Amino acid sequence: MRFRHLVAILLLAPSLAAAQTLAGRVVDSRTHAPIDRAKVKLKWLGGGLRMEFAAQSDADGIFYVNVPFSGRYAAVFRPPRSAWTPAVEVQLPGDEMVQAEFVIDRISPSGGIFESGDLDVQPRAMSMRGPSYPTGPRSRGVQATVMASFVLDTLGRVDASSITFLDGAEADFHVTVREWLARAKYSPALLEGVPVMVRAAQDFTFAVEDSGVSSGTVRAPSPGAWPAPARDFPPRP
Repeated sequence: MRFRHLVAILLLAPSLAAAQTLAGRVVDSRTHAPIDRAKVKLKWLGGGLRMEFAAQSDADGIFYVNVPFSGRYAAVFRPPRSAWTPAVEVQLPGDEMVQAEFVIDRISPSGGIFESGDLDVQPRAMSMRGPSYPTGPRSRGVQATVMASFVLDTLGRVDASSITFLDGAEADFHVTVREWLARAKYSPALLEGVPVMVRAAQDFTFAVEDSGVSSGTVRAPSPGAWPAPARDFPPRP
């Protein structure tokens, strides 16, 4: 479950230093200890091109990120074996270094199930042949794209009870995809080299003219929009 919102505390007023640099320290909100190997991402919020910058904290919880533009950025953090935190907004003035301490909650995924964006290695379908085209719809020339959402366990098997459909296709299409997923095998999702459970989605296109079915790649159920910034940094009293 998600605990409290991430809190970031501004340590020092920006001082003249390297251009557009964030010097940060990541601290556990419960123990107040620095977090080693926390992954950090900054996303440019100024519009135009999509730009993301990454770093990782050291044993003292310290990281540095250099960016090409001053302005507003969204920052997210992921401690080891945890989910990504909610985003917060960072203001980086031009030609200055901003020093900040980020006090974060370790976020456990709901039910131990991670989201696609939390992973280091995404799962891949290992079954070469897709679902069978249902006889009834094919005889009537009915085509469909079935969008299935499901949970993969640490062995790459689909939890049959988790399968849901995000489309308005006929029931016959859902039946054949459900049966295929129950037998399918995927490569495990990996987080820091360890297999984890993940919520995933996959599209299946049934086309009469092709006399077959094509399967899309495994992806997140809701494709990757960055969360809106949760809050600005409050200044230290």
